[in-house]
Order: sequence, then structure tokens, then C-alpha cells
Amino acid sequence: MRSIFFFLLVLNVVFGIWHLAFGEKSGSRTESIEQQIALSHVDAPELQLVVDTREADSARAQQAAESYAANEMCWKLGPFEERELASNIQTRLRATGVNLSVQKIATPVAPDYWVYAVPMETRQAAVELLRNLQQRNVDSFIIAEGELENGISLGFYSNEKTAREAVEAHLGQDYRVAMQVVPRNIEEYWGVVRTREFDKLSKEAWERFREDNGDLALEQKYCDIVATAGNLE
Repeated sequence: MRSIFFFLLVLNVVFGIWHLAFGEKSGSRTESIEQQIALSHVDAPELQLVVDTREADSARAQQAAESYAANEMCWKLGPFEERELASNIQTRLRATGVNLSVQKIATPVAPDYWVYAVPMETRQAAVELLRNLQQRNVDSFIIAEGELENGISLGFYSNEKTAREAVEAHLGQDYRVAMQVVPRNIEEYWGVVRTREFDKLSKEAWERFREDNGDLALEQKYCDIVATAGNLE
């Protein structure tokens, strides 16, 4: 009976020692796994946040590049009345390493002032008025189409004051006279140089080049404005 008691006592001691030795390690391992799982859930949003930030940075960089392109400055050199003259300048500058593009640009100039008799009700009435005017040595012709069809052109004037005097000279007649402003453009060739190309030469060199080639104008404009003013060739 006493031997059984001692056997059970020894067995309890052994079990207690085993639990202390291996039970804590198992618990620690379980706790470590749980911590790793918890940390993995914490780190995932942070990783996603980093990806989103990189995409936002890329979008901002692209917007900045587009904004720079829209605000890039160009230099206009000219004008040239003929394409051949502009081509000669283009060739000479390319020999120095400067890339110049030739662009035909419509440049607004002073308008014309058109004096005319307002359209008659019929073509026959317009013909009769034209005959009467020509008999009085008035330079005129019938307007054959458009909104002023069957009107009579009485001349184009480059000076507004002269045009108004012409209108007054026809007052008191059996026809009405009006004046219309006609916008006018002239087409010229210009050399266009982007800033990165322009900077390959000094400003002093550009000044000498401009003066040596007929005192050309040298103007700085936004590249997108220059592009919409004409066609690059």
C-alpha cells in the first residue's frame, strides 16, 4: 500500500515537471503564431497605402510634365516673306546644332473698310443702280452672292476716316449705304526654336545672328500659342 502511494507521488512530480518544461513552450509558440497573424493583418493596409502613394506620385508627376509642356516657352525668329529664306536660316542653324522649325503663321494686320449699297430687292434693281453709279464714274460692281447679294460694292478703304467720308458722299441718294470692317491677315514664315535649343547659343550670338540676317525680330512666346497660330513645316 505504501509503495503505491510513493508511485503516485513520483508520477505527479514527473507530470508537473513535464508540464512546466513543454507546456510553456507550446503556449509561447501559440502566442507567437497569433502575434504573427495579428501583425500580418496590421501590415497589409500599410502595404496597400504604399502602392496607392506611388500611384498618386506618378499621377502628380505626369500632371507636372503636361503642365510644363503647356507652359514651355519658344522663340520666334523672322518674319520671312518666302519659304526658301526661312529654309536657309534653318540649314545654317542646324549646322551649329540648333534645331529650328519653320512655321507659316497668319499675322493680323490693319483691316479694310468696305463701303457698299445695301442689297436691292431684285437683281434688276441692282443692275439699274449699278448703271446709274457707273454713269457718275463711281467705281462699283454687283455683289453676286452671300448675305449682301444684289448689293453694290462701292470700294475698299484702308483708312477708316476715308471710308466714312465715302459713306457720307452717298447720303441723300435713293439707295442706302453702309460700311463693314473686313479683318485682314498676311501669311509669313517664322523660325520656331524651343528654349532647350535656344540655350545652345548665347544671347549675344543670337543677337549677332539676327542683325546679320536683315535685322530679324526675335520674340518669346508660349509654344502652344505659337503652334495654334500656324502650321509647322
